[in-house]
Amino acid sequence: MGEDSRRRLLVVCSETNEQEILGSFFKDDKTQLDFALNDAEAQKLLSETDYDAVITDHLLPEIDGIGLYMSNSRIKHGNGEKFIFLTSKLTGIQEKFINLTGRPHLMRPVSLPLLERAVSRILK
Repeated sequence: MGEDSRRRLLVVCSETNEQEILGSFFKDDKTQLDFALNDAEAQKLLSETDYDAVITDHLLPEIDGIGLYMSNSRIKHGNGEKFIFLTSKLTGIQEKFINLTGRPHLMRPVSLPLLERAVSRILK
């Protein structure tokens, strides 16, 4: 985890109300959250900060969650292992990607226990 022993999470979602919901899941002293509304903001934050986990929507305004994952996996070795994906429904491409990479994905509406379990799995 991060230097100050709090886990540092990045939430990438273009819906501000969903950011608020996800943020409310992690209102505690052991978590620091950053938010990005799109892939450009996420790329900037990921280049500046070493996150313990990245929770991202599959659908983003410019590049999708898979593209964000792929570009960050190339830039920082091992960064892709930190990704958790959120979706309302899996497309064929998304399902193949999940099966190929083994990255955790959660269906909406997201439940706190499943999200916490996915984050804990990433942090191990």
